[in-house]
Amino acid sequence: MSQELSQTPSKKLAYHEKYLQIMSSLGEHENNNWFISRLIFTMAEEWDINIKSFGSLTLKRNDIQKGVEPDACFYSTTQKR
Repeated sequence: MSQELSQTPSKKLAYHEKYLQIMSSLGEHENNNWFISRLIFTMAEEWDINIKSFGSLTLKRNDIQKGVEPDACFYSTTQKR
């Protein structure tokens, strides 16, 4: 099943304990994702904050054997005040 779905990038698999979730990206979701990303970039530029975009980076927690994959993630450094 995983190999078949890997040929369809719009389908995503998620496992949680004994459950399998199959998700499909919708146009509205992708549009909202794009809008929020552009908003973050615009705010960072206006406030002179350096950010780095990592897209849909997979974040894993080995101690609980789970992971998440956000649609977009960003890194920024903070300065001491």
